[in-house]
Amino acid sequence: MTNEDILRFVGRYSLGRDSNPRNYKDSLHFLRFKVPGGIITSEQLKGVAELTHKYSKNLAEITDREDIQLHWVRSEDSMEIFKIMEDLGFTTDMCGQGFGGPRYGDARNIILCPVSGIGKNELIDGRHLMEKLTKFLIGNQNFLDMPKKFKFSISACGSDCVRGITNDLAYVGVKKGDEIGYTLFIGGSAGSTQPGPRLAKRLNVFVRPEDAFDVGIA
Repeated sequence: MTNEDILRFVGRYSLGRDSNPRNYKDSLHFLRFKVPGGIITSEQLKGVAELTHKYSKNLAEITDREDIQLHWVRSEDSMEIFKIMEDLGFTTDMCGQGFGGPRYGDARNIILCPVSGIGKNELIDGRHLMEKLTKFLIGNQNFLDMPKKFKFSISACGSDCVRGITNDLAYVGVKKGDEIGYTLFIGGSAGSTQPGPRLAKRLNVFVRPEDAFDVGIA
Protein backbone atom coordinates (compact mmCIF):
# COMPACT_ATOMS: atom_id res chain seq x y z
CA MET A 1 0.00 0.00 0.00
CA THR A 2 1.14 3.56 -0.67
CA ASN A 3 1.45 6.20 2.06
CA GLU A 4 -1.74 7.81 0.71
CA ASP A 5 -3.60 4.51 1.07
CA ILE A 6 -2.44 4.14 4.66
CA LEU A 7 -3.49 7.69 5.57
CA ARG A 8 -7.03 7.02 4.35
CA PHE A 9 -7.41 4.33 6.99
CA VAL A 10 -5.82 6.14 9.96
CA GLY A 11 -8.29 6.08 12.84
CA ARG A 12 -10.73 3.80 11.05
CA TYR A 13 -9.56 0.36 12.11
CA SER A 14 -9.01 -1.68 15.24
CA LEU A 15 -9.53 0.88 18.00
CA GLY A 16 -12.84 2.58 18.81
CA ARG A 17 -15.13 3.57 21.62
CA ASP A 18 -17.43 1.02 23.21
CA SER A 19 -21.06 1.33 22.23
CA ASN A 20 -22.33 0.95 25.80
CA PRO A 21 -20.06 2.64 28.37
CA ARG A 22 -22.21 1.40 31.25
CA ASN A 23 -21.18 -2.16 30.47
CA TYR A 24 -17.52 -1.35 29.93
CA LYS A 25 -16.65 1.30 32.47
CA ASP A 26 -13.35 3.05 31.82
CA SER A 27 -12.87 1.15 28.54
CA LEU A 28 -11.87 3.67 25.88
CA HIS A 29 -10.74 1.22 23.21
CA PHE A 30 -11.51 -2.28 22.02
CA LEU A 31 -9.74 -4.52 19.54
CA ARG A 32 -11.50 -6.95 17.24
CA PHE A 33 -9.76 -9.78 15.39
CA LYS A 34 -11.25 -12.37 13.18
CA VAL A 35 -11.53 -16.13 13.46
CA PRO A 36 -12.32 -17.34 9.91
CA GLY A 37 -15.35 -19.59 10.02
CA GLY A 38 -15.17 -19.57 13.83
CA ILE A 39 -12.46 -22.26 13.63
CA ILE A 40 -9.88 -21.87 16.38
CA THR A 41 -7.19 -24.23 17.66
CA SER A 42 -6.53 -25.04 21.31
CA GLU A 43 -3.19 -23.20 21.11
CA GLN A 44 -4.87 -20.11 19.68
CA LEU A 45 -7.55 -20.26 22.37
CA LYS A 46 -4.86 -20.48 25.04
CA GLY A 47 -3.17 -17.44 23.49
CA VAL A 48 -6.44 -15.48 23.53
CA ALA A 49 -6.88 -16.37 27.21
CA GLU A 50 -3.39 -15.03 27.96
CA LEU A 51 -4.16 -11.82 26.06
CA THR A 52 -7.39 -11.27 27.98
CA HIS A 53 -5.63 -11.92 31.28
CA LYS A 54 -2.88 -9.40 30.56
CA TYR A 55 -4.73 -6.70 28.62
CA SER A 56 -8.51 -7.12 28.86
CA LYS A 57 -9.51 -7.81 32.47
CA ASN A 58 -10.03 -11.53 31.72
CA LEU A 59 -12.87 -10.79 29.30
CA ALA A 60 -13.12 -11.68 25.61
CA GLU A 61 -16.30 -11.39 23.57
CA ILE A 62 -17.28 -13.69 20.71
CA THR A 63 -19.28 -11.72 18.16
CA ASP A 64 -22.12 -12.91 15.95
CA ARG A 65 -19.65 -12.87 13.03
CA GLU A 66 -17.31 -15.27 14.82
CA ASP A 67 -14.79 -12.55 15.63
CA ILE A 68 -13.21 -12.00 19.06
CA GLN A 69 -13.16 -8.63 20.83
CA LEU A 70 -10.93 -7.45 23.67
CA HIS A 71 -11.99 -4.45 25.74
CA TRP A 72 -10.01 -2.11 28.01
CA VAL A 73 -7.18 -2.05 25.48
CA ARG A 74 -4.68 0.74 26.11
CA SER A 75 -3.22 2.53 23.09
CA GLU A 76 0.31 2.03 24.36
CA ASP A 77 -0.22 -1.77 24.45
CA SER A 78 -1.69 -2.06 20.96
CA MET A 79 1.51 -2.82 19.01
CA GLU A 80 2.52 -5.55 21.45
CA ILE A 81 -0.96 -7.06 21.17
CA PHE A 82 -0.79 -6.93 17.38
CA LYS A 83 2.54 -8.79 17.46
CA ILE A 84 1.14 -11.52 19.73
CA MET A 85 -1.96 -11.85 17.55
CA GLU A 86 0.16 -12.19 14.43
CA ASP A 87 2.24 -14.91 16.07
CA LEU A 88 -0.99 -16.73 16.92
CA GLY A 89 -2.17 -16.49 13.31
CA PHE A 90 -4.87 -13.82 13.75
CA THR A 91 -5.54 -10.62 11.81
CA THR A 92 -7.71 -7.53 12.28
CA ASP A 93 -8.36 -7.37 8.52
CA MET A 94 -12.03 -7.77 7.51
CA CYS A 95 -13.22 -6.90 11.02
CA GLY A 96 -14.94 -3.56 10.54
CA GLN A 97 -14.01 0.06 10.55
CA GLY A 98 -14.33 3.17 12.68
CA PHE A 99 -16.75 5.11 10.48
CA GLY A 100 -19.94 4.38 8.60
CA GLY A 101 -21.10 5.75 5.28
CA PRO A 102 -20.11 5.39 1.61
CA ARG A 103 -16.57 4.21 0.84
CA TYR A 104 -16.07 2.94 4.36
CA GLY A 105 -17.03 -0.68 3.73
CA ASP A 106 -15.06 -3.89 3.78
CA ALA A 107 -15.69 -7.62 3.41
CA ARG A 108 -16.41 -8.87 6.91
CA ASN A 109 -15.43 -12.17 8.47
CA ILE A 110 -17.04 -15.08 6.61
CA ILE A 111 -19.24 -17.00 9.01
CA LEU A 112 -19.58 -20.76 8.76
CA CYS A 113 -21.90 -23.37 10.24
CA PRO A 114 -20.36 -24.43 13.60
CA VAL A 115 -20.75 -28.13 12.75
CA SER A 116 -19.20 -27.92 9.28
CA GLY A 117 -17.46 -31.16 8.49
CA ILE A 118 -19.08 -33.10 11.32
CA GLY A 119 -22.82 -32.36 11.12
CA LYS A 120 -24.95 -35.47 10.69
CA ASN A 121 -27.38 -33.76 8.32
CA GLU A 122 -24.81 -31.64 6.50
CA LEU A 123 -25.05 -31.75 2.71
CA ILE A 124 -21.65 -30.22 1.94
CA ASP A 125 -18.63 -29.13 3.98
CA GLY A 126 -18.20 -25.38 3.47
CA ARG A 127 -14.76 -25.09 5.10
CA HIS A 128 -12.78 -25.25 1.87
CA LEU A 129 -14.91 -22.50 0.28
CA MET A 130 -14.60 -20.32 3.40
CA GLU A 131 -10.82 -20.75 3.48
CA LYS A 132 -10.43 -19.97 -0.22
CA LEU A 133 -12.59 -16.83 -0.04
CA THR A 134 -10.85 -15.65 3.13
CA LYS A 135 -7.38 -16.12 1.65
CA PHE A 136 -8.41 -14.13 -1.42
CA LEU A 137 -9.98 -11.25 0.52
CA ILE A 138 -7.40 -10.67 3.27
CA GLY A 139 -5.16 -7.77 2.31
CA ASN A 140 -6.82 -7.42 -1.10
CA GLN A 141 -6.86 -3.65 -1.73
CA ASN A 142 -9.81 -3.97 -4.12
CA PHE A 143 -11.99 -5.01 -1.17
CA LEU A 144 -10.73 -2.63 1.54
CA ASP A 145 -12.77 0.44 0.68
CA MET A 146 -16.13 -0.65 -0.72
CA PRO A 147 -19.41 1.33 -0.77
CA LYS A 148 -20.62 -0.58 2.31
CA LYS A 149 -19.67 -3.53 4.46
CA PHE A 150 -20.22 -6.87 2.75
CA LYS A 151 -21.14 -10.04 4.63
CA PHE A 152 -20.80 -13.67 3.49
CA SER A 153 -22.19 -16.77 5.17
CA ILE A 154 -21.91 -20.48 4.36
CA SER A 155 -24.09 -23.26 5.74
CA ALA A 156 -25.41 -26.65 4.71
CA CYS A 157 -26.93 -28.05 7.90
CA GLY A 158 -30.51 -27.25 6.91
CA SER A 159 -31.29 -25.01 9.91
CA ASP A 160 -29.80 -21.71 8.68
CA CYS A 161 -27.73 -21.54 11.86
CA VAL A 162 -25.69 -18.63 10.48
CA ARG A 163 -28.79 -16.57 9.65
CA GLY A 164 -27.94 -16.45 5.98
CA ILE A 165 -31.02 -14.37 5.21
CA THR A 166 -29.39 -11.39 6.96
CA ASN A 167 -26.19 -11.55 4.87
CA ASP A 168 -25.31 -9.86 1.60
CA LEU A 169 -24.40 -13.21 0.06
CA ALA A 170 -25.35 -16.51 1.66
CA TYR A 171 -24.33 -19.92 0.37
CA VAL A 172 -26.83 -22.60 1.40
CA GLY A 173 -26.21 -26.28 0.69
CA VAL A 174 -28.83 -27.95 -1.53
CA LYS A 175 -29.32 -31.13 -3.51
CA LYS A 176 -30.38 -31.11 -7.14
CA GLY A 177 -31.04 -34.59 -8.41
CA ASP A 178 -27.88 -36.54 -7.64
CA GLU A 179 -25.75 -33.39 -7.36
CA ILE A 180 -24.93 -31.48 -4.19
CA GLY A 181 -23.96 -27.81 -4.32
CA TYR A 182 -25.21 -24.41 -3.21
CA THR A 183 -28.10 -22.09 -3.80
CA LEU A 184 -27.62 -18.39 -3.11
CA PHE A 185 -29.45 -15.77 -1.09
CA ILE A 186 -28.53 -12.13 -1.77
CA GLY A 187 -29.24 -8.69 -0.37
CA GLY A 188 -29.83 -9.44 3.30
CA SER A 189 -29.10 -6.88 6.02
CA ALA A 190 -29.58 -6.60 9.76
CA GLY A 191 -28.07 -3.14 10.24
CA SER A 192 -29.61 0.28 10.71
CA THR A 193 -27.59 1.89 7.89
CA GLN A 194 -28.92 2.00 4.34
CA PRO A 195 -30.68 -0.03 3.04
CA GLY A 196 -31.75 -0.95 6.59
CA PRO A 197 -32.93 -4.34 7.87
CA ARG A 198 -34.20 -6.67 5.17
CA LEU A 199 -34.25 -10.37 4.37
CA ALA A 200 -32.12 -11.79 1.58
CA LYS A 201 -33.86 -13.08 -1.53
CA ARG A 202 -33.20 -16.52 -2.93
CA LEU A 203 -31.82 -16.75 -6.45
CA ASN A 204 -33.13 -19.57 -8.60
CA VAL A 205 -29.65 -20.96 -9.21
CA PHE A 206 -27.65 -24.08 -8.49
CA VAL A 207 -23.92 -23.53 -7.97
CA ARG A 208 -21.58 -26.49 -8.19
CA PRO A 209 -18.86 -26.58 -5.50
CA GLU A 210 -16.10 -26.04 -8.06
CA ASP A 211 -17.81 -22.81 -9.23
CA ALA A 212 -18.72 -21.41 -5.80
CA PHE A 213 -15.57 -19.32 -5.31
CA ASP A 214 -15.76 -17.63 -8.73
CA VAL A 215 -19.46 -16.88 -8.24
CA GLY A 216 -18.80 -15.24 -4.86
CA ILE A 217 -15.98 -13.03 -6.12
CA ALA A 218 -18.02 -12.01 -9.16
